[in-house]
Amino acid sequence: MDEYEADVERLGDQRPFTGTCMALAVTDPSHQAYDAGFATRFLASTRALAARLERAQALGWSYPCAPFLTSVAEEMAMWAIIQEAYILANDASSPFTQDEQAGLEEGCFEDLDFLMLFEQEKDGFADEEGPASQLGPASPDFASWFEPFRPGFDPTD
Repeated sequence: MDEYEADVERLGDQRPFTGTCMALAVTDPSHQAYDAGFATRFLASTRALAARLERAQALGWSYPCAPFLTSVAEEMAMWAIIQEAYILANDASSPFTQDEQAGLEEGCFEDLDFLMLFEQEKDGFADEEGPASQLGPASPDFASWFEPFRPGFDPTD
C-alpha cells in the first residue's frame, strides 16, 4: 500500500504511470487513461479491500470467499496481492503448490473474467464490439472498474 501511495504522489508530479508499482496491477500500463485520478481511485479500492481483509482475518476467516470482492478494481488489487504473496513465498523457499494456488484463487474470485483484460488479443480499448464485449463486468471501460457489483453489500457484515 505504501508503494501505491507513493505512486499517487509521483503521478501528481506528472511522472509517467508506467514507472509506478501500480502499473503491475493493471492492464496496458501505457494507456492514457491511467493518470493521478485513476491512481487515486485504485488506491482507495485497494485500501477498502485491505480494511476488509483485516476485518475478515479478525473474524477468523482462513481466506476470503468469492463475494468478498466488490468491483473489478478490487479483483485486480486482490490479484496483485496474491501474485506478490506467490513471489514472497517463492523467495522464502516455501512456494505455493499448484493446488494451493488454485484453491486460493477459486476461493477469492467468483470468476476470473477480469484476467481477460490482461490478454492483448482481448484488449478492447479500440474495439468495444470485439472480444472486449465478452468480458461482462470486467469491461475495458476504466470507470466501470470502480462500480460495485452489489451496491451496499459488505461481505464481512
